[in-house]
Amino acid sequence: YGGKSQGKMLGKACGKGPGKTSGKNGEGMPVSEAEIAEFCMRWNLGDDALQKLRKIPPALQRRAIQQFAPGELPEYNGKFIMFCASMEKALYRRQNEQQSWSDYDPWGAGGGWGGGGGGGG
Repeated sequence: YGGKSQGKMLGKACGKGPGKTSGKNGEGMPVSEAEIAEFCMRWNLGDDALQKLRKIPPALQRRAIQQFAPGELPEYNGKFIMFCASMEKALYRRQNEQQSWSDYDPWGAGGGWGGGGGGGG
């Protein structure tokens, strides 16, 4: 889909900014520029998806990179942006409800948090 020009754009977009290192298991630590670049190239993400990744908190950046696995699609930008948005929404909900990240399943039928589907009687 984007051809050579998009590859060049990704190389520039994914390679800018100061490098940051990740700590033990990367939890809570900013994602390194090398990790971001590799992730962008793997999923062929454009500037909009990259900007979304850079705007979310460091812990969510790491989780987004580790957990994004949407299956086979013709393009991943929109799916990734929505994935990040759902993680942000869940984070704010978690902060209000004091739930644990271990209960969070971004691909689950319950809309993110474990424990069943979203439907009711």
